[in-house]
Order: sequence, then C-alpha cells, then structure tokens
Amino acid sequence: MNKQAWLDGAELVDAWRVAPRLIVFIYLFMLHWLTVYFAVKFFGLPAAERTTQLTAFASVLITAAYGAFGFIYKIYSDGSRDWNAATVADKAAST
Repeated sequence: MNKQAWLDGAELVDAWRVAPRLIVFIYLFMLHWLTVYFAVKFFGLPAAERTTQLTAFASVLITAAYGAFGFIYKIYSDGSRDWNAATVADKAAST
C-alpha cells in the first residue's frame, strides 16, 4: 500500500471517530453491568443484611459512575474534527 492509501484510511477512521465511540460504548457497557450487578446483589440480600452502610456504598458507586458520564461524553464530543475550519493547504492556495 502506498502512503496516500494509509492517509485516506486514517482520514476515514478520524471522520468516523472510531476511538471516541469505542470509549463511550465501553463506558456505557460497564455502567450497565455495574448497575445490574448491584441491583442483583443488593436485592438478593435478605432485608436484615441490607444495612445503611451497604446502601450508601452502592449508591455512592452508582452515582459516581453515572456522574462520570459528562466527562466521558466530553471525550467523545471534543474529539471531533472541525469541518468548517479551512485546512493549511487551502489557506496557502488562496494566498
């Protein structure tokens, strides 16, 4: 393969934003797993074993995991390309 084919492939991967989408997908999968895990474990316990400390621990973990979504989504939204910005080659050609 020549260099231009590699550059075209890299441009395609950049345009599709594969890495940021993968990060968001993995985060959402882990968030779903964590929520289901705690729901099954917590509601599977007898009522006498559901202490205030265990409830607080589970709620803090779930809240922190959901609260991190803003940061994770920022990775996705800020990782995009500005298609309205002129490239260096376009600016050089116009002068």
